[in-house]
Amino acid sequence: MQHHTHDTAFFERKSVRVFLGVLVGIFALSVGRAGVSVWLLSQEREKLARELVSVQERANERSTQLEALSTPAGVEKALRSAFNIKKPNEQTIVILDPTPTTSPEQKSSSGWWENIKKWLTQKQ
Repeated sequence: MQHHTHDTAFFERKSVRVFLGVLVGIFALSVGRAGVSVWLLSQEREKLARELVSVQERANERSTQLEALSTPAGVEKALRSAFNIKKPNEQTIVILDPTPTTSPEQKSSSGWWENIKKWLTQKQ
């Protein structure tokens, strides 16, 4: 029983408790740092996986474009669209998007609220 009391007295010393506290703190920091490292690596892995998918999609697009250019019809289509080339005796049709136009009546008939805002914001 004397031996048990001696062991208890050893752990009751302040220096031993401080030392054990420091060891537990170092262990906790190490575990925390390892956890953060694992999390950062998983984030980097996800980012690289997204980039890989993007690169694969671009590679597929380029492969499709190269396949189209491997035929004379594909080359002709690419040249026509890139350089607006036409065959002799062929006509080109240009389709423009309609632009909205406002008549002078529409411009002058702004709402009463806009007139009030203009009147209030005028510098005198």
